[in-house]
Order: sequence, then C-alpha cells, then structure tokens
Amino acid sequence: MKQRFLSGKEKRAIKFVFVGGFVTLLGIIGLYFLVDILSIQKNLAYFGLTIVSLQLNFFLSLVITWRGVEKQGSVRMQWLKYHISRGAVALVNQFLFALLGWFGLEYMIANLICIALSTGLNFLAGELVVFAPRHCDDTLR
Repeated sequence: MKQRFLSGKEKRAIKFVFVGGFVTLLGIIGLYFLVDILSIQKNLAYFGLTIVSLQLNFFLSLVITWRGVEKQGSVRMQWLKYHISRGAVALVNQFLFALLGWFGLEYMIANLICIALSTGLNFLAGELVVFAPRHCDDTLR
C-alpha cells in the first residue's frame, strides 16, 4: 500500500501559502507603484489593492488551492462566503493599517503586518467554511 507523504489539508495549506505569497508579491509591487510612482494616497491605494487582491485570490484559491475538493454549494455561494469572510478581515486590516500608519510605522511594514495577521484566519475560513468539502470528515484528513 502506498503511503502518502502529506495529507490533503497539508497540501492545501502549502498551496494556500504559495497562492497567497504570489498575490502578496503582486500587492506589494502594486502598492509601491500606486503610492511612490503615481502618488496616490496610501490608504486609498491600499483599499483599492485589497479589492483587486480579493478577486484574484478567490479565483486562484478555487482553481489551485482547493482544486479537486468536492465542495459544498455552487461557485456563486463559495464566492459569497469567501467575500463575507475576507471582507470582515479586510475591514479589520484597513483599520489596523491606518492605525499603524498613525503611529508612524512605514506603510510597507504596516502592510506586511496586516498580511501576516490575516493569513491563518483566511486559511481556516477557506478550509472550514468557503471551500469546505462535502463530507465533514474530509477536513480532518
């Protein structure tokens, strides 16, 4: 019998980190471009990039991270659950980003702190709510 090296959940966690890292890298480049090149106000730039990043991350999560998982509900319902969970985190991040800036923290450092704090919560939301497998016991594998 062939023994698997990583469980499905562990593989999804690794994919989640790579997808998130890719979207984060694009966001950092985009934030720099908008703030330092185009001189857009940093909070507005951060807000706009949050919206774009949410859409890109949903798509990549659907087709890469949770690919092959027999999910509950339609793509429309997954999109809605995704945006509710991510929207709540994004609002907290927007507030935290502004607060860290008010305390004088450099905007890129504040951005990285916001990303780091939300990563674990976003994976759990994806695994347990948004892209949850049809069978509850699949989440434990």
